[in-house]
Amino acid sequence: MVTDQADYETVRGPRILDPFGWHVGVASRIPGLGGENPAHDPTYVFHTPYVKVARGPVAFDVEFQNLSARKGTLVLRIHVLPDEPGAVARMVDSERIQLNRLAHHGGRIGLPFQGLGGVTYALMGLIPDNTDVRADGLIVRVDRPEDGSEDQRTGYGDGRNTVFGSDAIAPTAHMLSTDEPSLAMPVSQPFTQQQQAEDIYSRWLEQLGEDFEPGCGQWERIFVLQALEQYGLLQPGARGLGLTGHQDMLSRKLAASGTLVTTVCPQNLEEGNGGLANLPIDLVDFDFLWSHRIFNERQSTGEAINLIDNLMGRLRPGGLAIHILTAGTGMSPVGDRHSGALVFERDDVERLALIMISRGHEVARIRLGAIPTKEGVTSFAFIMRRARTTL
Repeated sequence: MVTDQADYETVRGPRILDPFGWHVGVASRIPGLGGENPAHDPTYVFHTPYVKVARGPVAFDVEFQNLSARKGTLVLRIHVLPDEPGAVARMVDSERIQLNRLAHHGGRIGLPFQGLGGVTYALMGLIPDNTDVRADGLIVRVDRPEDGSEDQRTGYGDGRNTVFGSDAIAPTAHMLSTDEPSLAMPVSQPFTQQQQAEDIYSRWLEQLGEDFEPGCGQWERIFVLQALEQYGLLQPGARGLGLTGHQDMLSRKLAASGTLVTTVCPQNLEEGNGGLANLPIDLVDFDFLWSHRIFNERQSTGEAINLIDNLMGRLRPGGLAIHILTAGTGMSPVGDRHSGALVFERDDVERLALIMISRGHEVARIRLGAIPTKEGVTSFAFIMRRARTTL
């Protein structure tokens, strides 16, 4: 069971790869390394086998032992190979470094990248220009190899970016803002009564055919719709996953807009992480997902953050996630009370944002509004977008 920040994901040790495992027996451009057979490519230095890696931030680590050079350039290329018949490998990232500079730094360099499911990765090294390089050995590591557990947890998507959405989530120098939340420009924000007085709220009421209802419940449905529209996901053909047992009206509205909606009630799944750890592995490749109070008071915020992190694997790269959470009143003015729900305090929301950003995802700016003095809980909508890929 996850109980604190150190347990947000299973720790995997680095794996040492055979630097010459792809072209077995072929000599490297660096004298004495690799095999004895001449290389077809005179620039060839090394090429690892293709390996599965964990989802999220991963890095290859290259270490030349006793490296010396006065001239020459090392080119490192990360190649990806989809797990499908007839697939062709292609380069997704590269790095260049002068060999004399690399030698000055002890012969070691790291290449970070975003790992995806359904593909394998290899690292290749080339020296395309004149060089006097020497080295006694070469070690290549991958820091987060796949251990097979993710196959059972989230299955594999095809790794392709979503074709829906806009670039409305833009990087910002200040993640937190004390500006009052606005429904017209939704970001990560709490419920406030002022949002229900906005013109956009009345427009959604008219479209939904609903009468005004004070409090969080109606705002939650309208917020999800407004955010999906604002971020370009409310389009025919977009695939959405709803994790909720109380949003039938929202699901019907999304389906009427032409989106392809799948809803799952966590209470209908087996117990464990709110039941969501048991989602079918084929529920992947969604353009957006939303959840509604899927965590209960028996869980910790550490468990909840870990599950939110894992749910990002259900989205296509570039896909949007909207999570309706129960928040303490350090986040916003008091709304409805929600008994039995896990309460996120301000520190929890900030920690969630930092973890998602560390994974390479984009988080919509957190707009807190005024900090109240009354006790209670309210609704908080957290928006983020899964990191895109170069596939």
